[in-house]
Amino acid sequence: MSNIRDAIERKILESRRVRTIIAVVVLLVAAILIALAIKKALTRDLDLYVLLNAARRITFGIDIYSSPSPTGAYYLYLPFIAVLFVPFTFVAEQVAGIAWTLASILLIGWSLHAWIKLLAGERYSHLSAFEKWALHLLPIIFCFDAISSEIGNGQVNCLILATTVFAIRLGLRDSQLKSGILLGLAFVAKLLNAPVIAYHLFTRRFRPVVGAALALAIGILLPALFVGILRDLDYTSYWLSTIAFNGDLVSHRSGFAGNTSLAAVLFRLFSDIPAFVSNGVSYSVNIATIDGSVLRWAGPAVAILTLGWLGIYAYLYGSRRPLVSYFGGVALAFCLAPVMIPIAERPHFLMLLPAYAYASYVWIHLRLNGKPFYAFLIAAFVLSTLTLKVYVGDFLGNAFWTLGAPTWAAVCLAAAIFVAANRLKGGDLTAEE
Repeated sequence: MSNIRDAIERKILESRRVRTIIAVVVLLVAAILIALAIKKALTRDLDLYVLLNAARRITFGIDIYSSPSPTGAYYLYLPFIAVLFVPFTFVAEQVAGIAWTLASILLIGWSLHAWIKLLAGERYSHLSAFEKWALHLLPIIFCFDAISSEIGNGQVNCLILATTVFAIRLGLRDSQLKSGILLGLAFVAKLLNAPVIAYHLFTRRFRPVVGAALALAIGILLPALFVGILRDLDYTSYWLSTIAFNGDLVSHRSGFAGNTSLAAVLFRLFSDIPAFVSNGVSYSVNIATIDGSVLRWAGPAVAILTLGWLGIYAYLYGSRRPLVSYFGGVALAFCLAPVMIPIAERPHFLMLLPAYAYASYVWIHLRLNGKPFYAFLIAAFVLSTLTLKVYVGDFLGNAFWTLGAPTWAAVCLAAAIFVAANRLKGGDLTAEE
């Protein structure tokens, strides 16, 4: 693949016409996708509207969990994120939808660019034009399904991603307590950055962890300004028991059909529950039947194993050069976010964007060589993209989704990061870093 990379770079750098065509195509595709996203915001129900419904309810003192929004979906988060979206309730829903769609695009774009600049550091200004283009486009290609789903559904994972990247940037500028506070607030909003906080703990970066703990308390108690301390604590208790630690994924309010987490895969493999429906016919992937009380522990077991994987990386590579010890570990933490959670849907895989950027950086700029690295990276792309219905049809698309193809893609990407760490730790590269 190094030869392919070099051949493409030569072709682009030697031909102004090729560079112009690429730029025009990228701009046209971006314009079309933005137009489609705005159209979706005007013509369909977005997940954002569930948050807005909860935000309105919390300001009027109405229970935010008891009944679904007009879209039919239940509010699934702590009250904190409903409070964050109160300002959006002062405008029409469609206006809020368009504003959030555009904000999502900006947040995703900024997150990717900021993360790449953090990876490159002072070297960023010395990257060739080809490298800059490749480092920004490849992660988008790898993560395109999640990005399109995030924007098209009006999700808030982009906010968690951007806040976490900004917190990391603050921490690298010696504002570690502030960094931790931002990490903690993002965690209260949605639990997706839990592995990032855990990695700081595993590598004995305690100030960000302390800041995160402080922010956790602030985020839980802040809604009390709207609903009072007792109602706020009731909300938190209900969320913990009914949503966060509800091990029955089949009856979970988030829905089961769209859940492609490893825990959900275990439910499908070891229960008689239909896995998916195609053309009106129900299909099962059951290989054995395990008691439901045991299956309820699938989510916690996967979470513990995932954090253990992260801990092993910290133990093996936590004292290496920063690119491996910190950036590689944080990239792995981003990568493991949708693997760890018991409910993983298409937009959640947006958290893989920094991991794909890291893998692209060590391949494109550092010219990391090695068949295992390439194999895992290609496998991640195949599992996350080429298993979609648009490529394989309705039946196979449902089957791959049911068996957790996007989550296994994240596992392959995590393995690629491990392989890269093993190669980078000794400077075993085909070119100087």
